[in-house]
Amino acid sequence: MKTYLFIIFSLLTTSGLKAQALALSIDSTSIVVDSTGKRYTYDSWKDFIASTRYGLKHYDTDAANKFVIYKMSEADRDQMFANLPKPTESPAFKAGQDFGYFKIQALDGFAIGPDELAGKTLVLNFWDIKDPACQEELPALNEVAERYKEDKDVVFIAIGLGAGYPMKKFVKEHPLQYHLVADGKSLAASNNVDLYPTNVIINKKGKVVFSNVGSHPAIAYWLKKSIEESKAN
Repeated sequence: MKTYLFIIFSLLTTSGLKAQALALSIDSTSIVVDSTGKRYTYDSWKDFIASTRYGLKHYDTDAANKFVIYKMSEADRDQMFANLPKPTESPAFKAGQDFGYFKIQALDGFAIGPDELAGKTLVLNFWDIKDPACQEELPALNEVAERYKEDKDVVFIAIGLGAGYPMKKFVKEHPLQYHLVADGKSLAASNNVDLYPTNVIINKKGKVVFSNVGSHPAIAYWLKKSIEESKAN
């Protein structure tokens, strides 16, 4: 995450070469205030920036370490994320390959199978409730699921490695707005998934259009982008 935070800091300053130079001054000694002049501690503004919902604007041409923190619009965030490196593709799900549908039932009773998913965009997540990287991306996954919650042609399914009871207990405290499938070790193994989290998007024609492994600060952007491309084709 430290590498990505550095990239995000540099993108949120001014622009071009000057922004890259100023990024070198963004550290624990930087002076960060909001629009009212309230100053934030390093730990406070670092957490805001790490959420990827806030940006920094340089405001003093005579000092390289003074910034104003502000809440970014969705357009601001998309522009920032578009400049980050694309997430690492999963070796188990290459773009363009046919997806092998499976039949299973989610914990909420939702039936999953070729017939139920025909003509729909499938957003699939393989995860482990004990994995910090999986936990870290939950807010981003929920952001995307919330955006499409009224769209019946986009289906979100999370394949968890844990048993049903521990998973239900976990999501009570850390909600995930996907249809949850428990005891997914064999399903993960049959799809050659051994890295977590793994996200996959399958289009209406049953083709993989996007996948990634590991956490990524721009995962919400890439999921939304891939879903929209799937819906358009």
